[in-house]
Amino acid sequence: MFKKSEIQVTVPHGFSQEEAVHRIRTGLESLKERHGHHVSTLEMVWTDNCLEGKATAMGQTVTGSLDVQPTQVIVVMRLPFYMAMMKDKIQSFVQRNGEKILQIA
Repeated sequence: MFKKSEIQVTVPHGFSQEEAVHRIRTGLESLKERHGHHVSTLEMVWTDNCLEGKATAMGQTVTGSLDVQPTQVIVVMRLPFYMAMMKDKIQSFVQRNGEKILQIA
């Protein structure tokens, strides 16, 4: 069995935790609408300011969490072996989209 590769992205924000959670929920729904056809399974469970999730695309499953803290959001993703080769691109994508999501009004 191959070990999963982990990435962590920190996105600062200047909102209350409640507002940051609201913006993230809205942004994730938008991403899901635009790119959901690429994903065979998508599970997202919120508990307070934390999200646990799992997505499967092309037979590869990514798991992760999102923790909305008072001044930043910490995203941790565990990538399967075959996606680990694209770790830098995925990390950059998450960083860019995290910043965009937190700018949504």
